[in-house]
Amino acid sequence: MKSNFLINMKSAHAAGSGHWNDPDMLVVGNGWLTTEEEQTHFALWAFAKAPLIIGTPLDSIPQSSLAILQNKWLLGINQDLLGNQAVCNSGCDTTLHVYQALVSPNSKDGLYMGVLAVNWDDAQAQTLTLNFVDAGIASTDYDSCTVIDLWTGEVTKTNGGDHSYPDIPAHGNIALQIKCLPF
Repeated sequence: MKSNFLINMKSAHAAGSGHWNDPDMLVVGNGWLTTEEEQTHFALWAFAKAPLIIGTPLDSIPQSSLAILQNKWLLGINQDLLGNQAVCNSGCDTTLHVYQALVSPNSKDGLYMGVLAVNWDDAQAQTLTLNFVDAGIASTDYDSCTVIDLWTGEVTKTNGGDHSYPDIPAHGNIALQIKCLPF
């Protein structure tokens, strides 16, 4: 999964409406991955704007895996009309960093950014610190930002400065929709 995704990222610039990169079919629900890995796998494919081809018999898929495949927020990221594949924003050298943050501009409800941070570490939870200005999400530390957790649907209001996301489990992720406006 990781190798397919990283190879797919090399041609992110060529992806767009009508010509999508295809890192291969999803294996969510086959029993090969942990719940965190299934969530990360689905989120990576959604942010890559990849075709979401399910490689699991739907008559025997676990309910928890089906819920992952039916996540309306991540499906929205995948199906966004702009069609911009996410590009790496930080932690891009996965041989040196345990996390990787991907950012994708999207069009739903006006321009917003999708952010996916993946903990590639095999054993330990990690903390991601993300500065919305440095990531190109906000213009200033004082911008008013709305953040939606794409796994829970929880909405928070915050500013454009530094934000810490602790305890991202090994092979897990955080997936966010962020829209920032000046005060």
